[in-house]
Amino acid sequence: MRSKNIKIFLLVLSFLLLGVTINILLAQPAYTIPSDKVTLTIPRTNLSVYEDTSNELSFEEVSAVDFQSNFNPVNKSNDSTLSPDKAYWLKFKIKGEALKNKKWLLEIPTNTTPLIDLYMIPSDGDMMVSKVGIDRPQNSKTIPHKNFLFDIPSNQEEVCIYARYESYFPMFFIFSLKTNDYMLSYSNKEYILLGLFYGVIFIMAIYNFLFFLIYKEKISLFFALYATSSMFLTTATDGLGFQYIWPNNPTFNFFVNQSATHFYVFFLILYCATFLNLTKTKIFHFILGVTALILVYSLISDKYNSEEYIFFYLFPIIILYGATINKIRKGFRPAILFLLAQSFILASILMLFIRNLGLVDYTALSPVQIILVIFTLNFALIIEVLLFSIAQANKLQFQRTQKEELILKSRKRFRNIFENSFDAILVFDNLNKKIVDTNESAKALFQLNQHKDADLPSIEQLINFKDDLNLKEIYPSIKEDLQETGKTFFETKGKKMTGEEIDCEISLSLLEKGNQELIIFAIKDISIRKEAERKLQQKMNELTHKNEELKRYIYSNSELENFAHVVSHDMKQPLRTIYSFSKLLNNHLDKKELLDKDASEYLFFINKSIENIQILVDDLLTHSSISSTHNLQFHPQNLNDLLEVVKFNLHNQIVENNIQLYIKSLPEKLDVCKIKLNQLFQNLISNAIKFRKKEEPCIIHVKAIEMADHWKFSIQDNGIGIAPRYHEKIFQIFRKLHTQEEYKGSGIGLATCKKIIDFHEGDIWIESELGKGTTFFFTIRKGLGETESLSQNLVRRRS
Repeated sequence: MRSKNIKIFLLVLSFLLLGVTINILLAQPAYTIPSDKVTLTIPRTNLSVYEDTSNELSFEEVSAVDFQSNFNPVNKSNDSTLSPDKAYWLKFKIKGEALKNKKWLLEIPTNTTPLIDLYMIPSDGDMMVSKVGIDRPQNSKTIPHKNFLFDIPSNQEEVCIYARYESYFPMFFIFSLKTNDYMLSYSNKEYILLGLFYGVIFIMAIYNFLFFLIYKEKISLFFALYATSSMFLTTATDGLGFQYIWPNNPTFNFFVNQSATHFYVFFLILYCATFLNLTKTKIFHFILGVTALILVYSLISDKYNSEEYIFFYLFPIIILYGATINKIRKGFRPAILFLLAQSFILASILMLFIRNLGLVDYTALSPVQIILVIFTLNFALIIEVLLFSIAQANKLQFQRTQKEELILKSRKRFRNIFENSFDAILVFDNLNKKIVDTNESAKALFQLNQHKDADLPSIEQLINFKDDLNLKEIYPSIKEDLQETGKTFFETKGKKMTGEEIDCEISLSLLEKGNQELIIFAIKDISIRKEAERKLQQKMNELTHKNEELKRYIYSNSELENFAHVVSHDMKQPLRTIYSFSKLLNNHLDKKELLDKDASEYLFFINKSIENIQILVDDLLTHSSISSTHNLQFHPQNLNDLLEVVKFNLHNQIVENNIQLYIKSLPEKLDVCKIKLNQLFQNLISNAIKFRKKEEPCIIHVKAIEMADHWKFSIQDNGIGIAPRYHEKIFQIFRKLHTQEEYKGSGIGLATCKKIIDFHEGDIWIESELGKGTTFFFTIRKGLGETESLSQNLVRRRS
């Protein structure tokens, strides 16, 4: 009996404790629902919050009587923000006659919160528990909706509500009350608006994608991807995605929340850069690279929705914003609407991050304002997409206008070129077989000024077609030639309207315009060229004839050289014989004492003549050897060394006559025939010594100057000089300016020098005045050893 009483006592005590607990719970000031309201937001002052730093407290522990003092009233705006990686417990009460008379729903519009545990304790009834969040399958919701909705028990005096929040990024908390009827009407309107939003963007995306498939315009592809990424982003922010598209895939929902903005900004940059024609610029590659780095950084460092994240993504968009302003400044008018759309982008992205960072105090906003804030991105995106579409259409119209202007300018330029071309141009309609247009040069060439365009002669009247280019087959013939060789032209005779023939070169090309087959005849009057070719051919024939004569002359000259050599050589023996017998005769007559004065004088003149003839023969032999070009070869020589050899050969003359010889600036490497050039310098220096002034010292200067393709040499003396009238004659063979008694010699030396210079493909001349000295100049071409010289060429042709 006693045990039964004890049980009854304990049961009564339990009810008393439960009643005390409920009374304590209900002792918190409850928010009275106005009877005239159908929707409202729980004021922040009626909310209490506790931060669970351990992240391990259960509802039983939090709801205990002794724990209630840990809750603090929310009285600051920043208290509505949840820090990541912590759990928060919130508590509030609602009451009022409206709670009894109407069916109410509790709405938590923060549909991106990862974990929410809701506990409702009615004043009369069982506790209701709901666990929702984007990290949980959406079939755990008691009411299927993109936001988190909960039934509030009906016919209650008061309801106490506990809510546990847990998030890995900054969030905010807000609680709204809506009547069942109002929520149904509001949801219908909301979904109709969202349906219109997604429908418009989806249609724009599909349209631009099909446009891309047909016309291969990259900008249409990027717009389609941008519109698709916009829908992808909004499904993550407005909750439609995880509620209806992937309701039971929390892992994918986490990925969408992390990456939707990345894809949106990435495709936005691609589209904007393409629209502004920046895809080949350094600024585009820079922005794209920064965006890619931000994407990787935010995923690795889990900086989603952080302040850094906001800055990094606003940075490339602001740069594109500035680039758009620059395009407008340069006269790109379609960028004006584009700039307006970008302004909505900036505003919507800022609002998105402001929301996600918990910087909006929803309790201070009206329902309309809350809708505007929550659906800012949706409203902005629909405006952006429409503005982008209009801007893109304006750009296409702008580009079309520019193309039309370019075509018009091109046509004017073509017509200007057509009219002012030096070539005569005829436009021939192949289908109607008539000339349909001519330029001024054609009218002047064929003398068509008296004919109107409608009264032009036939093409056959103006052009004499060859047999292998029949006019009936000319069109397919041109096509075939163009396919095979890329060109087609021919030469023929043209006929003026006066009947005069002209030589013509005709180039043919095709111009297919609609159903027309046009042949363009570009005609050059080559009569002057043909006449020049005929004259050139005549000159070539004359040159060939003279070349044959030159060959015969070279052969004759060669024979003459051989003859001079043979004669000179064969004359030496008879001369020696005459000279010997003259000496013997002189001795014989002298012994017999028969040599009188006259006989002695006669023999003296005979011997003197023989000596002169011997000198002449020796000079002829020398000249003959110089004239011979056999074995003529050029090798690099140091002319300073060569002059040392000359000085050695003339040593006696230089010393005996006290000659002052100065040598300066001679080339250290020049292709010459060493033997012949040695003889050249020796002859010219010997001449300077021979024709010196007896009354003053003989001074001789030898020097050289390098020119572009040759060396110029000079040998200057202070001798007796040469009168100007003899400057050309002294290089002729046997030409002497002095008697044998004055200066010995045969007059062959300078002729030999000229031949040596001819062999070196140079010139020789003098500057001199009588009594004022003489300067011999001569040139030698560079590179004689590298290519075949003229003399060698003559030798090869002669042999």
